[in-house]
Amino acid sequence: WSMQAQINYARKFGKHDVSADVVYHMKEKVNNATGADEESLLPFRQQGIAGRATYNYGGRYFVEGNFGYNGSENFIAGKRFGFFPSAAVGWTISNEKFFAPVKNAITNLKLRASYGLVGNDALGDSHRFPYITEVDMGARGYVFGTNFATIGAGYISNYGNENATWEVAKKLNVGVDLELFDDLNIAVDWFHEYRTNIFMQRKSFASHGGVGGSLPFANLGETVNSGVDLSINYNKVVNSDFQYTLRGTFTYAKSQVMAMDEPDYSKNPHLSKIGKPIHSNKVLVAEGLFTSQEEIDNSPRQDFGTYGVGDIKYKDVNEDGVVNANDYIWSDKPYFPEVQYGFGGSVKYKNFDASLMFQGSARYDITMYNHHPFCDATHFGYGVVQYIADDHWSWDNNNKNAGYPRLTSVPLDNNIQESTFYMHDASFLRLKSAEIGYTLKFVRFYLAGNNLFYLSNFKYWDPEKGRGNGLSYPLQRTVRLGFQFTF
Repeated sequence: WSMQAQINYARKFGKHDVSADVVYHMKEKVNNATGADEESLLPFRQQGIAGRATYNYGGRYFVEGNFGYNGSENFIAGKRFGFFPSAAVGWTISNEKFFAPVKNAITNLKLRASYGLVGNDALGDSHRFPYITEVDMGARGYVFGTNFATIGAGYISNYGNENATWEVAKKLNVGVDLELFDDLNIAVDWFHEYRTNIFMQRKSFASHGGVGGSLPFANLGETVNSGVDLSINYNKVVNSDFQYTLRGTFTYAKSQVMAMDEPDYSKNPHLSKIGKPIHSNKVLVAEGLFTSQEEIDNSPRQDFGTYGVGDIKYKDVNEDGVVNANDYIWSDKPYFPEVQYGFGGSVKYKNFDASLMFQGSARYDITMYNHHPFCDATHFGYGVVQYIADDHWSWDNNNKNAGYPRLTSVPLDNNIQESTFYMHDASFLRLKSAEIGYTLKFVRFYLAGNNLFYLSNFKYWDPEKGRGNGLSYPLQRTVRLGFQFTF
């Protein structure tokens, strides 16, 4: 059930235009699923009040203020409500008197900026009521000196944090809207988001602290996300027989981890994720394939099971003479695109019409995994894909840069580690849609298609499917021939 009450006010007097809104809401949702756990059966509740006030003077100067005072049942009493204000200003320069001489060319020019706070109480399904400590009465293994024993005395499975509260994002946006000759519209935005109080699990607890795998959670993380948005739209009506449209969008968004709870990485600073993208790849640095036993003997030992000639050679990043879990790094590019763009257009000439739309993504790397051929009960394994059949290491192809290590009856642990060997630039450009039509009186015939082709240096599967082995359901290429009647 839900309840909402709202009060609105709006008035214009002279060049002044003001408005105000206040909204109160409360909502409860009950999950009556059979066999659900206690946390899922307890009601989900929300309560809050929000307000907005706006002022516009002469269609030139704009001011807006907003606030939200929101409550969540997810937190302990005293921590449940958060206050999240925001403000925005705008200036339509093209409506000023001094702008009149160029108004025919620059038909609209507006500057705008906004800043505000946004709160998040959805900390994940496993973090409902994060202030509650949970005890499991089952058995658990303990180490006493050099002895191991299983004791059924119960243990803390989740350490509650009574200080758990809202995650907060501080959002800043500055933008420009520009229209030229009533035909060309351009909007540019620069945005910056600083997110704090991110609820995350602590990683700096020493193993002898006694918490085992039940590491506590706290509002510790901080991230930054910033970039630009650009959109362009050009509409031109040449005459009654000919008109066309051109449009494009571009977004660049770069993220960075600013703070998080980590183990002491002073001896291995490359293991720290601070300063790296939020969705960075954690990988070993591959240096090709071993091509001789002599090369293996003269290289640092690798602690990922047995290996030999034709297997992946990894870099000893910390230079301690052994390659192990301490030699992983975080990549500088994420596995989600930092750049996304699209462009296209449409044209109509007499009875003919046509349209095209391209989309693309760039500045991201994806890693391949669970794609290895052959398998046993403990490994993933699938048929040999073409690139492995064509370019795997062998004595006849003793090439350190071969596309895949030597073939074995089961995947070797050394060769299935996530590493730069399987990390690839997944940038692509796709013809998302295309259509051509002809109208004859009251019927239009057309030929249209979606996902017709794409261009990418990544050849193993559709790069838009992302990381993994490419076996998820693919995007469908469709072609349609049809007609439309108009009465």
